[in-house]
Amino acid sequence: MDKSTATIKFSKDEINQLIRAIVLRNNVAKSFEKDSEKQAYKKLKDDLGIILNNIIEGEQQVNNS
Repeated sequence: MDKSTATIKFSKDEINQLIRAIVLRNNVAKSFEKDSEKQAYKKLKDDLGIILNNIIEGEQQVNNS
């Protein structure tokens, strides 16, 4: 079965806030014995990190032009 997707616009600052929120969530989850969503949040954080790096690289290319 195909997974549904959505396109959402976030600013660079909003992505940073999302990453911070995920890190906080993961730190709190360490207090619990079982975290069934750990991998999903890790992937989300990694994906947001890649997107943020792409934004930064794009801004640097524009500024260097």
